[in-house]
Amino acid sequence: MSSFFNTRFIINTGKGGVGKTSVSAAIALAWARRGKRVLHMQLSARDRLGAAYGIEPVGPDVVPLTSNVWAVNTTGKDAMREYAMMILRVRTLYKAVFENRVVDRFLRVVPGLPELTMLGKAYWHEKERNESGRPRWDAVILDAPATGHGMFLLQIPQVISRAVGSGHMADEARSMLQLLEDPTRTCINLITLPEETPVSETVQLHRQLKENFDIRVGFLIANGVFPYLMTAPERSLARQLALRQSPGETTAQLLQTALFRENRCDLQRAALDRLRRELPLPIMEIPFFFEPDPGRPLFERMAVSFSDSVARLERS
Repeated sequence: MSSFFNTRFIINTGKGGVGKTSVSAAIALAWARRGKRVLHMQLSARDRLGAAYGIEPVGPDVVPLTSNVWAVNTTGKDAMREYAMMILRVRTLYKAVFENRVVDRFLRVVPGLPELTMLGKAYWHEKERNESGRPRWDAVILDAPATGHGMFLLQIPQVISRAVGSGHMADEARSMLQLLEDPTRTCINLITLPEETPVSETVQLHRQLKENFDIRVGFLIANGVFPYLMTAPERSLARQLALRQSPGETTAQLLQTALFRENRCDLQRAALDRLRRELPLPIMEIPFFFEPDPGRPLFERMAVSFSDSVARLERS
């Protein structure tokens, strides 16, 4: 566990709607608090970071979010343009080639090319150096697409390196694959909610990763965990009191609401128990924080929880 804050390329994936962006933002802040320079990278995402930090929507250019945290949100087309400019150097030549309608149509139908160029941009940022030759980023946090698309993204370098024997594209794909399979540089975290459907998909995702990839799996991060507010005797007493009240009374409604919340905690604990039984991974629980907006205050609280969880896992 002590190696987590030494892993430079961190991939966060999971079922859609489990809070990957919030968790990624929290991890970025946790790194930043250690004095590390972090790049939070989104891929073809509906940006939330700009609004959370009170700036314009994050796009293909790297922008600062807060102290030691930067962000970028790229699409396949953006990544292709940037990649082509790095090779062709001259903008007029780029326009002549890549803004040609025939070439543009061709590029749109090449299977996996947008994913390859987006992953290539992430790979480039991981190896990016500053003027003194040191890494520009201490960590690149890749806020990966939801499970199915995320798996396809990770599979592209493997497919290209096998299908294309030689050439620049094959070399780039092999370099990306080397990064993904280097356990000292890369890990992938599985993010889930402690609920039946996301947990089932997470178990399946882990199985697919182990069967098809050689990528180190880091944490299993359970997001939005409700803590119990009552002890077992208190819950028993609440049930007895609820039965004695008339259904429409305010006291009865409040007691039923409290018991409903505690029952949800039971369901979440059952889901977490299943994860512990079926997946040989360290599990980190991020509480559900009651914040009016899923913005920076939420990310800050989650970052503290994340750092505390890492510390507990290191001690255990």
